[in-house]
Amino acid sequence: MQTQDTGFSLCLEIVKSTQAKGLLHKACKRLILPCGVGAFACSRGRAYAEGMAQPVELIRRVLPYTTVAACLALVYLAWVFYSRYATNRELQREAEQKSAAENRRIYEMYGSGQLKIMLFYANPAVATRGESAQLCYSVSNATKVAIDHGVEPIWPSLSHCAEIHPVRTTLYTLSADDGKGHHATQSLNLVVR
Repeated sequence: MQTQDTGFSLCLEIVKSTQAKGLLHKACKRLILPCGVGAFACSRGRAYAEGMAQPVELIRRVLPYTTVAACLALVYLAWVFYSRYATNRELQREAEQKSAAENRRIYEMYGSGQLKIMLFYANPAVATRGESAQLCYSVSNATKVAIDHGVEPIWPSLSHCAEIHPVRTTLYTLSADDGKGHHATQSLNLVVR
């Protein structure tokens, strides 16, 4: 009995590996008969192989359709990835254009590489006699700046305020120089009450 079980399991191994009816029978005879198991193991193996013939035939019939379905799925997947890639590139291009336009606007706002006084104002606009006030300025592309009437030393800046103590209404003038021979000035009348 133990020999028959060993022969049957060996025959099942052959069935699984060959999966063909004609080859299975020849392989069973060749491998099992010399071991003394005989026709019992081969007949059970043949019955198993004949039972497997129907699923194999079904797989053969379905295989072209599943191959076409798999190819269609791959094409769809490729299209999805490409469309996402193209959309992302378009969004990135639009963001770069928007950034370039913003940079161009800022560059022009700050003088386009030219000397420019952007702001010059007093805070408060009307000062009280004996109290402090501030003269604030913003210049671009300057190497030297100065405010007349003895205002503390100042330097080129996009945003800076100098403290003053006015005693009467005074006209202040901001002068800027870019070191290349270009000069710019702007005046401000600070009213003192």
